[in-house]
Amino acid sequence: MKTYSTKEVLNELCDNTNLSFKLQGSNNRFLKVSKNGFFVIMLNDEERRFDGNVRITDIWTLVQQPVTFMDAIRAFDNGKIIKSVNIEFESIYSRENNDLIDQDNESISAGEILSATWYIEEKEVD
Repeated sequence: MKTYSTKEVLNELCDNTNLSFKLQGSNNRFLKVSKNGFFVIMLNDEERRFDGNVRITDIWTLVQQPVTFMDAIRAFDNGKIIKSVNIEFESIYSRENNDLIDQDNESISAGEILSATWYIEEKEVD
């Protein structure tokens, strides 16, 4: 999973205020933008003011947000890796060919399309 410096996180949040980043090594500390447009720290689901309580050397990871199946397919068509998560399995689809074949060489099923939660991975296929 890609990691980000504090500077990169702040730049990313300026570009897309819907993103959220998790402090690496922490289960409950997130940095995001509030509804009012301010940087905030989320600690145990509680919004706290951003007042220099972040180190410049901190390392962050992007919190993946679910997308619709159609958004995932569009991203796949544009060269992104997509992931489906279901109670029983997780499948990763990369654009090695034009078919939706996962890491286990299995093709996508109608049940997966209808019931899985879809994500777009950060890295593009080479």
